[in-house]
Amino acid sequence: MATRESFFECIFNPDGNEYRFHVRAWNAHEAEETIKASLRDNGVHDSGSLLIRDRRGAELLRSTYAFEYA
Repeated sequence: MATRESFFECIFNPDGNEYRFHVRAWNAHEAEETIKASLRDNGVHDSGSLLIRDRRGAELLRSTYAFEYA
């Protein structure tokens, strides 16, 4: 039986505003990297906190996002 990627809810919170995204990834760390790359690629310069939850809403990971200039 093949294993599939799971769905994760990623909550980005810059300055009290909350934005929710849903991504497919193998684990919470991959979901975190996916959402950080998406924010960066879409030109989001605001720093904020990230919360990664599983499908049941359990918190799996907390981190921060800060735009990195190349």
